[in-house]
Order: sequence, then structure tokens, then C-alpha cells
Amino acid sequence: MLPDGRILLVRHFRHATRRWHWETPRGFAEPGADGAATAAREIEEEVGVPADEVIFLGALDVDTGAEVGGDEIYLARLARVPEEHPAGAAEEGIDEFRAVTADEFTQMIRDGRLGDAFTLAAYAYAQVRGLWPPTAAA
Repeated sequence: MLPDGRILLVRHFRHATRRWHWETPRGFAEPGADGAATAAREIEEEVGVPADEVIFLGALDVDTGAEVGGDEIYLARLARVPEEHPAGAAEEGIDEFRAVTADEFTQMIRDGRLGDAFTLAAYAYAQVRGLWPPTAAA
């Protein structure tokens, strides 16, 4: 999340589906690694901007019919939008960034342009915890 309340999405090519997806940055932990530290590392690798704060949102059981265990979902607060793609972004299959408002985000869901399960879970957790979308000051 950016200081103005927008969410930064990355356009990532996923080999499993053989297509591009808009999603929040994510990645794999090293064995024994702390989830928050992993989230911060992945943000910096994929986006090139360090996270000012990483907040645990909740756990996601990706496929309870086929897998044991799950993944942790975090919200990372960033100080700014990345100015350029970090060297590792292209290697990760990321070709574009987009900072979107809550209205733009929900429109992307409605239009079928955003359907990544991890991103949708992060949105649901952030929404029920009152973290996003930002509320207008009264």
C-alpha cells in the first residue's frame, strides 16, 4: 500500500496458466524464514522499493482438497511508487507496475482482469481488518 492509499499491483507472467496476471507481489520463503521478513524481501526483489512496515493479515489454505499447509498473507506499506523496474523483476516474469485506487481495484475484479487468489485473499483480509480501502476522514 502506498501513502495515498493506492495498492501497487504487478503484471506477472505465470507459467501454470500461460498468461499474464495482475496481482500483488508474492514469493516463496526460504526454509525456516520468518513470514514478515520473506514478504519484505519479496517486495524489494520484485518492486525495488523497501517496505516501511509489514503487517500480518492472515493465513490462506490454497487448496484444502489437495495440499497440506497454507500461506501467510501480509500487507506491506511502501513509501513511494517504484521509479524503475529492479533487475530481478524481468527475471521473475514481471513487466509492469500499476498503482490502483480501491475503486479501480474492484473494477478490475468486476471486469475479470484481476482474479489471483492470493491478491483477492489479501483484499478480503485488509478490508475486514479496516486497513484497505482507506476511509475518508470525518
